[in-house]
Amino acid sequence: MSNFETPEQSYSRRVCNTRLYSLVSDLRSEQREFVVLAFYEGLSHDEIARTTGTPLGTVKTRIRAALAVLRAGIARLGLNRQEWLPALDGDDLLLL
Repeated sequence: MSNFETPEQSYSRRVCNTRLYSLVSDLRSEQREFVVLAFYEGLSHDEIARTTGTPLGTVKTRIRAALAVLRAGIARLGLNRQEWLPALDGDDLLLL
């Protein structure tokens, strides 16, 4: 299996990436901050709590709420897992 993507796959990934970026950008600021720290910076919930001085339970609640908003947005856009999951792979999302 090749690691190279076709121009169509590349375009599709970038369109999905843009849509996901927009959904993350639309989150409330405290939710967005924790999503970026957890999923883009790779911090654990404990690390986020320590880094931000936020109680662990609040970190978990905000991430859970943000994921619910993101899932609803993904569904609203009509994206399925095969479409949006590849958009999470690569350096493009590091622009957040």
